[in-house]
Amino acid sequence: MPETAKENSKESLEQISTMLHNILVGIERGTHREKYLDYEIYGCLEKTSDNFVKVRVSEKAYKENKADFDNLRNYLKTKDNLKHIAGALKDKLHAEHIYPRVLLKEDLYNLTPDYDENKILKLLQKKAKGILITKKEADTLDKGKDNLKSTMPKGWKNVDERLEAKGIKIHQENGKDVYYTIAGF
Repeated sequence: MPETAKENSKESLEQISTMLHNILVGIERGTHREKYLDYEIYGCLEKTSDNFVKVRVSEKAYKENKADFDNLRNYLKTKDNLKHIAGALKDKLHAEHIYPRVLLKEDLYNLTPDYDENKILKLLQKKAKGILITKKEADTLDKGKDNLKSTMPKGWKNVDERLEAKGIKIHQENGKDVYYTIAGF
């Protein structure tokens, strides 16, 4: 990776870390409204160099909207060479945190009282990830017996296991996950 790309990536992660640090301290002191933390977590999902949120797509969402996704190959690409999802396609799908947002909030609160920057960065890199799934897949995660709306499967080690537990497969090409960008997750 070129040195400037490394520097930009590190700077972006430091900005995210600093932002969360300030929010968590504000919540602890009572000077920041907790409800805004949800929006801040949205802002901490994987980012591209152009500051778009990087998401994966479920296999089912891809197949049901294949023509739309295939058209993205010729659509705007970021500096990171990622395909950008247009609003009309995004509106057909459900944006999901792979690791439930409520658990991410709890994990962030558990970093108190020191809010160590490295711990925040590691936590976000491991758990703040997004995916676009179908509305039916969202129901599979969120509703019914043994739903995983705000929990993870027992004994999980990787955040993707929440999707796997409900039979949701991540779209891949040539054996690798495909990432798209989206302006507002």
